[in-house]
Amino acid sequence: VQSGVLDLAGWDPEQDKRIKLDGEWEFYWDQLLTPDSFRQQGADKPSPSAYMKVPSGWGGTVIHGQRLPARGEATYRIVLRNVPIEGVFGLKKTNIWFSSVIYVDGQRLLEDGKPAGEEAAYRSGNKPQIGFFHTDQGDDIEIIIQVANYDYMNAGIPASIYFGEQAAIADSQQRALAYGISIIAVLAA
Repeated sequence: VQSGVLDLAGWDPEQDKRIKLDGEWEFYWDQLLTPDSFRQQGADKPSPSAYMKVPSGWGGTVIHGQRLPARGEATYRIVLRNVPIEGVFGLKKTNIWFSSVIYVDGQRLLEDGKPAGEEAAYRSGNKPQIGFFHTDQGDDIEIIIQVANYDYMNAGIPASIYFGEQAAIADSQQRALAYGISIIAVLAA
């Protein structure tokens, strides 16, 4: 991802079943933006505070001379351009510190905890999740992630987010579950 965009024109889903959405995401500090926010025109359309590397935490990052605290809220955004095939696709998130809502093409796809602009309205959550959605060939996909943290000494998206066809994302989830069960079995023995 470069400057908030990933061009998928050269992506071969048969070769690379899942892709990491690592790179420079648009980053909007101290704002929990929705898909409607990005439909605004002119001066009303939000402008990124910076481009934030994903995966990484935001705590201690300096933006416009200000060192960001771990506690607070932000919005991340990318656009996937030139989807080469039509079908059902999925996103897999493993770890977002410490609450998140993920929108894909204007629709709420995943929610973990409750991001909020103040601690009293916030609720933490941090569990792996997958979600699925349909996209036509050649379409662009907008992904918006609201993140808030009032619990932990770090905040942000510290692990890769994965994108791929439904079968590839579901298969990776099943393998992760089987691996976790085998670890528990070994430890129990």
